[in-house]
Amino acid sequence: ININEIAASGLLTDQAKQWARANMDYLNKPMRFFGSSTKVEKGSDKFNTYIMYLQPADKVAAKTLCVFADNAGCKKDCLISSGQLGMTTGQNAATKRTVLMLLRPEQFNKALLSEIDKAETRAIKEGIPALFRLNGTSDIDFSAIIEARPNSLFYDYTKVISRLRKNTHYAKPSA
Repeated sequence: ININEIAASGLLTDQAKQWARANMDYLNKPMRFFGSSTKVEKGSDKFNTYIMYLQPADKVAAKTLCVFADNAGCKKDCLISSGQLGMTTGQNAATKRTVLMLLRPEQFNKALLSEIDKAETRAIKEGIPALFRLNGTSDIDFSAIIEARPNSLFYDYTKVISRLRKNTHYAKPSA
């Protein structure tokens, strides 16, 4: 990603453009897309859980990444501001992922699929299934990623009910 690409983009807020210009070296270094959380690590004997945290709503993106954030009242209190995610390193990582996703979607998707594949290989070696949550702090339709990995397990929290109805690859809750 370069300065001209950032300046020409209509996908980023002015604040995100300023952050990207100030963090060019960091922005162009490889990174992992998935993290975890203390909460999900409690079940790590049953699943290796991988969560991707992006900057939500319109914090980085000119067009919201959480379509119902205002209506649901969760924009202000989003978990992106809490715990380790609220620290500078967590904020920078989420911002970087979001900028990459918006400016280089094909590269982003390729890297994301590669990371899923590596986690699945690890799952086979360890005998503990991998479980992926692509929307840790966003509400984006990742159907193409999910469909590209039909043997992987995904879960999500969303306010977009039609997405859940059409996607058959999400882990189904038990009755």
